Amino acid sequence: MIAIAEDIQNIAEDIACVEFYDHVPDSVEHDLENIYQSIFTTVARMKIDGALAGASTYIVRQGAKARTVLLFRCEGNRVTVYNEQISLENNEIRKFSDAIFSKYKSVSVISFYAINTDINKFSRPVQKLNCLEDIVLQLPSTAEAYFKILSENTRASIRKSQKKLQQNLPAIQFETCCKDNVSEQQIRSIIALSHARMSAKKRRFHYNEIAIQKLIKLIRKYGTVVMAKNISDICAGAICYRVGEHYFMHVLAHHPKYNEYGLGKLCCFLSICDAIANGAKSYHFGWGRTNYKYAMGAKNIDLYRIEIYRSSARLAGNIGHFLWVVIRHEIRRYKLWIERLDQGNTGLDKRIVNAIKMLRNVKSYFRPCNKNGDV
Repeated sequence: MIAIAEDIQNIAEDIACVEFYDHVPDSVEHDLENIYQSIFTTVARMKIDGALAGASTYIVRQGAKARTVLLFRCEGNRVTVYNEQISLENNEIRKFSDAIFSKYKSVSVISFYAINTDINKFSRPVQKLNCLEDIVLQLPSTAEAYFKILSENTRASIRKSQKKLQQNLPAIQFETCCKDNVSEQQIRSIIALSHARMSAKKRRFHYNEIAIQKLIKLIRKYGTVVMAKNISDICAGAICYRVGEHYFMHVLAHHPKYNEYGLGKLCCFLSICDAIANGAKSYHFGWGRTNYKYAMGAKNIDLYRIEIYRSSARLAGNIGHFLWVVIRHEIRRYKLWIERLDQGNTGLDKRIVNAIKMLRNVKSYFRPCNKNGDV
């Protein structure tokens, strides 16, 4: 009788149970962090971005344990999934789309953004287009092992920076702080360094006061910050989030007067070592195919926009959305082409990029101004 009872319990645990909620249950915060371990799929981040108002929840359980948790919004004939920068298997996506189309008869298309998946052999019309990348470093068990996997040039550069710093600027010390131990002033100082760096490169800076307040809230919950300080002045810093066994780089900046000392690279290296010391398995540099990320040992993981249509007829009825997705993909391909040229070594590459930048600057003169005179 005991054996029969155990068999029944095992069978019950193998049966997947699907749950829908028209809100976000309290238990979802822990489930999302436990299953996906991504800062981009946390209740805290979605709440800060204002995405939870009107959100619904899809949960697949085996026994009492949640296996799949997806937050989404249903608007008109479209369902938009909020989970981003996670991995989803083909079978998980198929089960979710079948459940959505069964429950919401008016829905024609389901949209996923920035997910890692090998979706194939799907029974419904699907668009799968690259939209982003996550540049990820798989971490070894020790900092010494990590240092050994770096290229000879990168190791030599780190050693040179450390030696030069000790000889010429011994007052500069590195400090690591987490969550509430990071002051608002320290956060703002690192953001200011990033602003100065972007301005020097004539690139757009994306942080306004609202964005900074959001950043501060996330750091209070998940933040780990490595800073280079000259007495009380912050010279460089790396702001990361830790979720489970994963670290996510968010800001890396240094004062330009310390360029020759490679302070930014040292902060990055020490931040990675801190992640290893705390048992992390992966260090995510995020999107943006800049050379230093690959020099630190990271590899590119492509992320995709997935659009699932109920049927071919529904796709035809949403041809405008279909074409919008294709156009967004072509714009991304163009931007990646420009990035490759910008990082190229030939004079022709540089001349092409400079010509495109000049055209952009000319175009900016013809942008309409608002009543305050701002573009």
